Amino acid sequence: MSMSAMTAVTPFRTAARDARADSAREDGYLYLPGLLPAAEVLAVREQVAAVAARHGLLRAGTPTRDAVVEQSAFLHESDPTPEYRDCYNDLLRLRAMHALAVHPALIGALETVLGEPVLAHPRNIVRMVVPGRPSITTAPHQDHRPIKGTPEVWTAWIPLGDCPERLGGLAVLPGSHRNGLYAVPDGTIYFDTADVRAVGDGEWRWNPMRCGDVLLFHSLTVHQARDNRSRDRIRLSCDFRYQGRSQPVHEHSLLPHMRWIGWDEIYAGWAEDDPLRYYWRAYRLDVRADDRLLSG
Repeated sequence: MSMSAMTAVTPFRTAARDARADSAREDGYLYLPGLLPAAEVLAVREQVAAVAARHGLLRAGTPTRDAVVEQSAFLHESDPTPEYRDCYNDLLRLRAMHALAVHPALIGALETVLGEPVLAHPRNIVRMVVPGRPSITTAPHQDHRPIKGTPEVWTAWIPLGDCPERLGGLAVLPGSHRNGLYAVPDGTIYFDTADVRAVGDGEWRWNPMRCGDVLLFHSLTVHQARDNRSRDRIRLSCDFRYQGRSQPVHEHSLLPHMRWIGWDEIYAGWAEDDPLRYYWRAYRLDVRADDRLLSG
C-alpha cells in the first residue's frame, strides 16, 4: 500500500564518525552500519522467534531462526486477536530485547546526536511483518503524533537479522523534519500519497541492511515501511526511542507498548535487583500528561 508513494529511492548516506551530529541535523536520519555486534542482535532474534514459534506463528518443522510464517496464524497488531495479544505480551517479557535498547553502542551514538545524557524510552516495540500482506505495510507518517512530549525524539530501527531487498525494511525522506509537523487527514497519523510527494527533499532513502546495522531518525522525519515481498519469511525488527533527559517526556512513553500488560507482569520473571527494572525512575524527568503537539 504505502510503497506506491515511493517514486524514487537512493541508498542511505553514511556519515563519518566525526560528522554524525551534523549529518543527523541536516538529513533527519543517521545510518550506522555495523553499530551493534551481530551476535548480540541474533541472540535477540532467536528469543523473539522462539516466542513466535511457541504461539503458532511459525511453520512446524522449519528452523525457528528462519522465522518461516505459518500462513493461517494470527499475524498483526492492526487486528489484535487474543492470540496475538498473548504472543506480543510474551515478546515484551524478553529481557534481552530491553537490554538491546540500552546497548552502550546505541546510547553512545544517541548522545552524539542529542548532545546530552540520553533517556531511552522503556516503551520498546517488536515488529513482526508477514509476507503477502501489503495492506498492512506502514504508510508514510511522522512519529511525533503518537509519541508526543518533546519533538527531539529519535527512533532506532533495528532489523533482527539481515534485511535484504525482498524483506523490505524502512525508508526515510531526508530533510522532511525541517518544517515541523505536517497536516494529515483527521483521525489518522498517515499521509495520503499525493501529500507525501510535497515534503522533504522528494527522494526516499533506503537500502538493504545487515544484522547489526541501525537506522536512526528524528520524530519529525517522514518514513514508511516497505512491503515484505519474501515468499514465507517474517521480517523481525525492533523500534527503540531516545531523547535528551532534560526534555519533556509524555507519560505514555514510560509505559509498555500497547499497554496490554504492566511493568510488574513484564518484570515477573526478572531478578528483583535487575538494573533494567524501572531504570528511568533514577532520573529527574519532566513527565507530561497532556497531548499537545508541536505545531506544523
